Amino acid sequence: MNHFNLKKSTTVFLVSALLVSALPVSVSAMEANTDKEEVIYVNLDNDGSVREINAVNIFGGNTEGLIIDYGKYLDVRNMTTTDTIDLSGDAIKINSSAEKLYYEGKLESTLMPWDIQIRYFLDGREYSAEDKAFYLRAAAGKPQAVI
Repeated sequence: MNHFNLKKSTTVFLVSALLVSALPVSVSAMEANTDKEEVIYVNLDNDGSVREINAVNIFGGNTEGLIIDYGKYLDVRNMTTTDTIDLSGDAIKINSSAEKLYYEGKLESTLMPWDIQIRYFLDGREYSAEDKAFYLRAAAGKPQAVI
């Protein structure tokens, strides 16, 4: 893995880890004893701006039956079974047949509690993300279109 990809992967991992506790996604389960985990994934553009934020919600233990969760999502998808998910406003209802349920939601908001800027330098000179991608493809021997 080259230095550029390692740096980008590390940045995305650190941002994701920090967001787990920082984003204002309100959640609860129908029953008080239902175990729940939440993992936040942030997709960034080359300049560090947020493209989208997704939350993967994991209900452990015996989750068979009705699960009610809350969050401001544009879209949700069941990652465990073909059971349908009802997204109505901020309420997510799943009548689950799984012992452990994973579902993903694309968050409405792309606001993060940090400003992230990514800058690219090579031999002391700063390059735009587009320039850097061009040079990396050229170095890898991939053909370039010249305009």
